[in-house]
Amino acid sequence: MSEFALPRRQDALLRLIARHQKDGMVPSAAVLAQEMGLAGESSVTPALRALQSKELLHIEGGVRGRQRFIRITPKGARYLLEGLPVLGRIPAGAIGRATQTSNRVVASLDELLEWEAGDFLVEVEGDSLVGAGICPGDLILLRPGQDPQPGEIAAVQIPSASGGALKRVFVDTQAGSICLKAAHPEHPDQRMRLSEVRITGVMRGLIRRHRGEEPTPPRI
Repeated sequence: MSEFALPRRQDALLRLIARHQKDGMVPSAAVLAQEMGLAGESSVTPALRALQSKELLHIEGGVRGRQRFIRITPKGARYLLEGLPVLGRIPAGAIGRATQTSNRVVASLDELLEWEAGDFLVEVEGDSLVGAGICPGDLILLRPGQDPQPGEIAAVQIPSASGGALKRVFVDTQAGSICLKAAHPEHPDQRMRLSEVRITGVMRGLIRRHRGEEPTPPRI
C-alpha cells in the first residue's frame, strides 16, 4: 500500500487531527474518539498506531496513565495536501515504461470529481484511446484495488517488461487471460496471460488539463 492509500478510518482520523491542529489545538485520543462517534479512547488506538507506524503521526504520552497527544508529521502533512498525487505518466499506446513519481498534486478536485482516499492520477501519453475521448496530456483518475468490468479502462503493469499501458481490459478468468484493447485503428489488440500482468487502477474520471475543456466522465 502506498502512502497515499489509507483505509477510510485512518484517513478520516488524520484529517480530523489536522483540523484540530489548524485551530491551534493538540487533540487527545479521547477527544478524537468522541468526535468520531466511537465508544472510547481504545477505539481509535489501532488507527493511531497504524498512522504512527506509517510515520504520518507523532504520538506523545499514553503510558502510565499519561494522556496521549497527537501531532501530524511532515510526511502526514504531505499526505494531506489539497488534492491527489499525479503518479507520473502512462502510455496510451504501445506498452512502455510508466514513470511513478509523486512530486506533483492536483488541488481542489472535490468540485470536479468524486474521489476516494487512495485514488491517484496519471498523465496520458500516446493516442491509442483517442476514440474513447482520451488524449495525450489528459489526467486520468485511477482507483486501485478494484476488478475492472469488461471494457472498463484500466492501468495495466507488465512487471516482466517494466512497462505499462492504459487500455480497455477484458479479463477471461476461465482461460486465465486478459485482452487489452485500444480505441484507435492503428493499435492492435494485445492478449496475454493474467499471471503476466498487474492491474494497478481502474479509471474513475478524466480531467482535460491542456485544452481548456470541462472535466468529462469516463466513457466506459
